[in-house]
Amino acid sequence: PNLAAGAVRADVKADATLANVSGRSIPELKATVAYADSRYRFEATANETGRTITAAGDLVLLDDGREVTVNRAAFTAGPATWVLADAGPVRVRYQNGLLTLPQAVTLVNNGQQLSAVGTFAMTDGVTGSLDVEVSGVNLTELGALLLSQRQVAGTITRDPRISGSVSPGNVVGKVKLLAGIVDGYAFQSLDTLVNYRNGRAQVDAILVQSPTSKLEATGSIPFSLAKGVLT
Repeated sequence: PNLAAGAVRADVKADATLANVSGRSIPELKATVAYADSRYRFEATANETGRTITAAGDLVLLDDGREVTVNRAAFTAGPATWVLADAGPVRVRYQNGLLTLPQAVTLVNNGQQLSAVGTFAMTDGVTGSLDVEVSGVNLTELGALLLSQRQVAGTITRDPRISGSVSPGNVVGKVKLLAGIVDGYAFQSLDTLVNYRNGRAQVDAILVQSPTSKLEATGSIPFSLAKGVLT
């Protein structure tokens, strides 16, 4: 009866199929969790069709949220594996509808880099501002990592800022794609400046299909960021 909560310790090992994590169905999940000093220390491996995710770290419950310290993480899709950069553990906090990356979270893969820092709104009523950097990324490998069904290829570099609330959300940034292929359409390069606000995308783009064929386009189009389609 006088046992303090901080003195409780427990170790759990679990294997699950068709596990549900934050609304997402995971075909196979293996995890080891140790509870001590009010912290959950975990090692987990999740297998989906075409993708495997492994991670290790600590989780602390907060008022209306949680904070995860990730010591090690890897995302494997096909022959490509993305891992946390050698910058020490990273923290990810979710509280009051806001996902916060207080320090840059960077994934690397053979010279390719994906990085994000800032805040991202997960629910209505809060606003965030997240800076994302994509440097020299193989679009085919990125599509496999995201389980995309589209035929894409090329090398992409971009630096968007995602701000605002869940709906409608704002995105401002530059995109550069070299030696690209999108659903069978091949081109040499695409340079685009995008400003998405209030359901419309303002686009300033230069598409070079060949040394003698170039298309320049400037204008705005109605677009649903949530659905990824024209509206």
